[in-house]
Parts: sequence; structure tokens; C-alpha cells
Amino acid sequence: AVNWDGVDFGLYGGFGRRSKRDPLRKHVRGGITDNGLTAALYRRAAIGLNLYRQAKTLEPASERVTTAESLNPRAVELAACGCFTLSDARAEVKEVFGELVPTFETAKELEELVRYYLAHPAERLELAAQLPARVEGRTFDALGRQVIERLEGYGG
Repeated sequence: AVNWDGVDFGLYGGFGRRSKRDPLRKHVRGGITDNGLTAALYRRAAIGLNLYRQAKTLEPASERVTTAESLNPRAVELAACGCFTLSDARAEVKEVFGELVPTFETAKELEELVRYYLAHPAERLELAAQLPARVEGRTFDALGRQVIERLEGYGG
């Protein structure tokens, strides 16, 4: 529902099976990408979009997700790469990033935010520069150690 006219918008990942009539099909730039290419794309992007899954399965009639609150790995990766990000609203997005990651709930809000921040690069870059510090230490190894320490605290 977003009008992407005039925006250099690219979709990467598992988007290749779109129908010929799907308006997003023309924006598919690549398939599943490895970590190195993903990080390079994040660093090069003016805006990274962090979209959370809205359905419990990939089936068309799937039940909607209504109570999710946590960050996904993509949110951490985008921030670690210093990529300015717009995100679906989630409680932990605000807890971790505050106002550094603007959130949206509708396609209209997303479109307005994209166009605003594309027109205000200095503001976008200032916010992006602050993101890596917000996720410092949120590595797989660090979080794994935290889980082990907590489990050991329950009696070994």
C-alpha cells in the first residue's frame, strides 16, 4: 500500500515468488543473501526497513500476530551497521532505541516517514550514527554467555 514512486526501493530475501501483478515484484533485487552482503547492503542503504511478520504462518488465511513485543535479529544487525532504520512498532524497539528508530503502524505512516527522512539526510545520518552504541554487546556469544550464567544461577 506504499507508493514507492521516486524512491530507490529494493527488496532482498525470500521475495522471488511474487505474482506478475504484484506491485512489489519490480522492487525485488536479490534473493537470500549471505551475512557479508547483507551487512554491505545495510551500510549502503539510506533507510533500512525492519518489518515484523504480521501472520503466524505463511498461509494466506493465517492468524495475525497480536502480542509480540521483542526485537528481531534484523533490528540489532541494522543498528550495529549504523543503518538508519524505520520499524514496525514494537515495545522493545522503543525500549532499546528510543526515538532513534521511528516506528509506524500503517502504510501511510511508513510512506510519510520514508519521504521525510529521504528529504532530511543530515537528521537521518545523525540518528544513524547513534545506533551502534545501543546494541553494543548484543552479540550471539555475549547473549549465549548470559543465558549460561543465568542457568548456572538456578543450581548448575
